[in-house]
Amino acid sequence: MKRRGKKQRNRVLALVLSAAVVLTGITVPGEKTYAAEDKIDLMPYTQKNGILAAEDGEGSNKPAAELLVKLPSDMDEKQELDALGVKQLVVDFKVNTLTAYAGEQTGCMAFGMSEAYSWKNGEWVNIAAGESATAKFDLASMDWSGYDRIGKLGLQFANLASGSSVSYEISDIYFTTDASGGSGSGGGQITTDREASGNVVVTVNEQGQPSNDWSGFELSVDNQTGKSICDWVITMTVPSGSAAKFKCWNATFTADGDTIYLYPNKENSNAVLGTGKMSANPPGFGFSSTWVNASDITITNVAYNYGTQSTIDYSKGDTNDETGGSGGSGGGVQKDTTTDLNLDISYNFAKLLQESLYFYDGNMCGTDVDENSAFSWRGNCHTYDSHVTYNGKTVDVSGGYHDAGDHVKFGLPQGYAATVLALGYYQFADAYDELGQTAHFNTIMDYFCDYFTRCTIYKEGTDTVEAFCYQVGDGDSDHAKWEAPEGQTIGRPAFFATASNPATDEVSVAVAALALQAANYQKQGGAEALAKSKAYLKTAEDLFDFAKNCSNKQVATQGAAPFYSSNNWEDDYCTAAAALYAATGNESYKQQRDAYYGKLNTGWCLTWDNTWPVAAVLKDDYTAVSAFASYGSKNTKQGFKLIDGWGSARYNASAQFMGLIYDQANQKLSMADGNYSSWATGQMKYLLGNNKAKRCFVVGYNENAAKYPHHRAASRSNDAGQVREDHYTLMGALVGGPSDEYDTYADNQADYNCNEVALDYNAGLVGAAAGLYLLHKGEEAYPADLATEAELESIGVEKYYGTSSGESESPSETPSPSPTPSETPSPSPAPSETPSPSPAPSETPSPSPTSSETPSQKPSEQPSETPSPSPTPSETPSPSPAPSETPSPSPTPSETPSPSPAPSETPSPSPTPSETPSQQPSESPSATHGQQPSEMPEDDVDETPDEAVEVGDSMDISGLVYEIAQIENGKVYVTFKEADEDAEDITIPTTFMDAAGRTCYVKEIAPYAFANHKKLKKVKIAEGITKIGKKAFYHCTALKKVTLPGSLVTIGDSAFEGDRSITAITIPKNVKTIGKKAFYKCKKLKTVTLKTTKMKKVGASAFKKTKKGMLFKLPKKKNATYRKLLKKKYDSGVRFRKIK
Repeated sequence: MKRRGKKQRNRVLALVLSAAVVLTGITVPGEKTYAAEDKIDLMPYTQKNGILAAEDGEGSNKPAAELLVKLPSDMDEKQELDALGVKQLVVDFKVNTLTAYAGEQTGCMAFGMSEAYSWKNGEWVNIAAGESATAKFDLASMDWSGYDRIGKLGLQFANLASGSSVSYEISDIYFTTDASGGSGSGGGQITTDREASGNVVVTVNEQGQPSNDWSGFELSVDNQTGKSICDWVITMTVPSGSAAKFKCWNATFTADGDTIYLYPNKENSNAVLGTGKMSANPPGFGFSSTWVNASDITITNVAYNYGTQSTIDYSKGDTNDETGGSGGSGGGVQKDTTTDLNLDISYNFAKLLQESLYFYDGNMCGTDVDENSAFSWRGNCHTYDSHVTYNGKTVDVSGGYHDAGDHVKFGLPQGYAATVLALGYYQFADAYDELGQTAHFNTIMDYFCDYFTRCTIYKEGTDTVEAFCYQVGDGDSDHAKWEAPEGQTIGRPAFFATASNPATDEVSVAVAALALQAANYQKQGGAEALAKSKAYLKTAEDLFDFAKNCSNKQVATQGAAPFYSSNNWEDDYCTAAAALYAATGNESYKQQRDAYYGKLNTGWCLTWDNTWPVAAVLKDDYTAVSAFASYGSKNTKQGFKLIDGWGSARYNASAQFMGLIYDQANQKLSMADGNYSSWATGQMKYLLGNNKAKRCFVVGYNENAAKYPHHRAASRSNDAGQVREDHYTLMGALVGGPSDEYDTYADNQADYNCNEVALDYNAGLVGAAAGLYLLHKGEEAYPADLATEAELESIGVEKYYGTSSGESESPSETPSPSPTPSETPSPSPAPSETPSPSPAPSETPSPSPTSSETPSQKPSEQPSETPSPSPTPSETPSPSPAPSETPSPSPTPSETPSPSPAPSETPSPSPTPSETPSQQPSESPSATHGQQPSEMPEDDVDETPDEAVEVGDSMDISGLVYEIAQIENGKVYVTFKEADEDAEDITIPTTFMDAAGRTCYVKEIAPYAFANHKKLKKVKIAEGITKIGKKAFYHCTALKKVTLPGSLVTIGDSAFEGDRSITAITIPKNVKTIGKKAFYKCKKLKTVTLKTTKMKKVGASAFKKTKKGMLFKLPKKKNATYRKLLKKKYDSGVRFRKIK
């Protein structure tokens, strides 16, 4: 499942979660207030009046007394002062009494020192008793010497008599600021000089939960000056180093260090603001691949001119984002950024369309999987979803689709995927019809739409919708287990939209899918198709009435968060109305569509949390469609458009889909230079293997295709980290893809960033494949022969869809080998049979496929009885939005242990999660789908030999499992692999004797070795071990004490991430590398002692999200070097101390 932190990127209107900023003051709830115009008052941090004793100076220095300013923790570092625009310290004071040093003139100086303690001072001011004076110190003269924190700041009274004192009164003490400072843009055309500031309220609104994948924000700008203003400049400070990841829309910007100056957009369309709130094109911004909270952003000033006419040209301003939030030009200008590298690869878009549909067969859920799924290795699952209790009655919410590699049925991505799939046929129906894919497409869409129909609950005896089930299953408990769905028996709560929880977004995407598929059946014609269309339209209209009549429209919160939290329902509601108008021609739906279309925002691409692009297509607004197609400006080194690093391929495919729709509508579906068609072709060729690694990102498409998607059912294993070579082929699944601008990708089953698969991922791919087939139909360079029945049968496909089931004249590249249908999946318990109400019959039968599309079906194999192994919890969290580490669309790894029994049913206000009964496996082993009767159950075989003899063999020594890594000169070197997950105190030894009497040397700890071991409290790693692998101790939430050996050289990425009980860690003397996020979210970590003098690399965010005020103890001779090395790897507020 995607941890959709990666996907919290809805750049439309947002939930207000952060600080309101009222100038001339900045108010942050729970925080201090600073002035935001020309000075920051320091009186609260200074003793206003008093007596200071003179202290004898050193050497020739005369006695002096110091009045110190004790700055707060959020204003005592260089970057914080720079962000606030601090220029000078100014002290206005009066001396009441003092005694001068004999023969000397008394005086004073404002001064400052960083923690380097190198003295710098302002001008000398002569003073005398009874006189007032002003002293100033320019902070630009501060000697920071590699340090970033203030050591001392204040006022020194000098040349005092030994043993005397000085009494004083402070009338004012403050920092001056350059609130409108910063450099211009576009050769000086844009400057920050304005005639006024103040009386403007700016509110920073978070767009869902920030993530490491994307953090997005909208600004609410409220003009309370009573006059029209123009050419506004919003000055804000952002976390250290994050400005490099900043991008904005409906605005332009310049950056000066960690200070951002935000200006009107390039078109000057929002440069003038009347009294009240800005309603048209409010500015928004975000940070890619960076976690930033609203509380981390400080608005320091809003400056502006008075008037109703802008006098500044912003057209050359920067957005760091191709669209700039302007809505696009509608020109469709996109050039192919890729280069033909692998000409021997078959770029067959017909085959791609055929195979990409099969992915959905792998994710079907419910009581009809046996009948509908094309895969032999998939069977009925979660049958107990058919008797869920809602409001005292039993309802059937079985069916539908698992979201990703997990088994939760999340509403938003399911409704989105069904809507986009339906739009693909709506736009490019000829491709499906010509290639014999319409029957398969209809089967998939019926499975969606029949599920949405079952989830619609009517008031008894009426046509009025009472509730809609938008989610079945809990993300945390589901993700804690890595197991096939056929045997999963955990409790699955159900979540309902009701009058008190309208869940407008969830309901609306289901409406859009139902309505668009109804329109598709109208296109197909025939009695059965039209009957199905009528039935789906009835449900869609009833559901839309439910959504429309809820006066308290809002997004769903229960169940969906934190995985698919949406902050906006207007896009989904508008899309639903547009789809109904397209299907019915009813003007009332057009009115609803147009009433909300004015909220359109083109600041994000087509994805599960932004359905505005679908609304734009259905409204024929091709200027907006072009903006969505061209969204994003970053390409990888090899020319692949990288909108976001988490699940990059799904964003790329959806952009291709939008571009092809635009070109078709504008009669430009051709390879002419500058058309989206040319660009989309190059991008899809990259996804199919036109890259330096020759990697294909569609499972099963060719021999170089990804083989190990992050998918429980296909893996045949009980552990994300356990890869079986006899895994199933999840034909047609689009994996996440490249993660960064360097085209980085790992075909790793446990990597949910690069190898996630999901309903929403494939939706755009299917539509793009259809468009590309029509674009290149008949061209020799783009063959159109389909995968044959024999080819698909060899990888477990028992239903063939296509224009012909015979062998192709020029067969396509053979998909990666995978087990035949007779092979057995990893056994897991099947739920015991429980009587349940029969689902209500469908109003109309599903349309039968045409003669050219009739699937050939092989009889199912008779399953045998198989005992169930005990599953282990998954180490891999769910992802985006996400912008992830994401995109999912993102969020944080689940810290939930293996699922406990279903929660007790506690009365609560409607809606309460209605729980599905947790099924216990029957005492006798249950039949497991797809197994031969004569086959020996795999888990009856002891895979650990009594005596491990070869590299790769495993051995269990006193409950600790090792794997032989190397045998050299009679010595056996092993890797520590795993331990009992109930163990609390573990010592990993340097050596041990194996069964053959050989001495085995432990050299490293494997990735994921202890991941999610919730009971582990203490670990001692013996000398001799040199490496701790990636996520070795990930989310060991009870782990308090870790002893690392002096032999240790490498601490892997996320090695201790989420270990929230660790309070101190000592990095030993030989450590050279600390991986990214190694100690991320160790929330109680307060002391890090670095004894190593060999450290060369510290990964990003290695010590972020630790305890505030954490202390680094650094070797004295490496102090400066290590502080630079650690810079930006920790949060503000940390302390440093030198040690020998």
